[in-house]
Amino acid sequence: MTSTHARLRDEGGGEPPVMEGADGERLPAEIVLRRAACTGDLERMRAALAQGADVNWSDMRRAPTSTDESSPVTGDTALHIAAQYGHMDAAVLLCQAGADVEARSRIGSTALHRAASEGHANVVAFLAEQMGASVHAVNKIGNTALHAAVCARQPAAAAELIRAMRGDGIHARNNIGMRAVDYADGCRDLQTLFDGP
Repeated sequence: MTSTHARLRDEGGGEPPVMEGADGERLPAEIVLRRAACTGDLERMRAALAQGADVNWSDMRRAPTSTDESSPVTGDTALHIAAQYGHMDAAVLLCQAGADVEARSRIGSTALHRAASEGHANVVAFLAEQMGASVHAVNKIGNTALHAAVCARQPAAAAELIRAMRGDGIHARNNIGMRAVDYADGCRDLQTLFDGP
């Protein structure tokens, strides 16, 4: 039994759902779900959800001494991961399964922040317009998803966010007083998004 398996059992008071991972190892369904979200493997995601995987599980809920995963604790849910990699169908599936679009990572980012910073405008539009994700949500340094898109030089994602904001809050300042437009220096595609009519 892995330490994640033991922790999930302890948290839920019973045996957590366990299934075979892509490489044949036995893993908690939540781990399989997260790994499948990373690759956009809808079949494996559906199987993990059918096995009872918690769609909102994040690695912040694992034991700090856990050795079953070598990656650092991010606090990402499967939706954060699907959004980061631009897997639109995976994001839709997770939202249909009840994923919390406002779930926060360890640094306070939402799935919308992740999609925006990676330039996945279609996922940004889906989360903001169809799922009602807050376009005004800020992470621990006060950045909105618009800050994230502009800092990462992602004009298509920034345009989707500005459209979803409908002019409200596009000049919000982060914890150091910077607006998203302040990060657009030197990138005409981004600067023109902030030009008024």
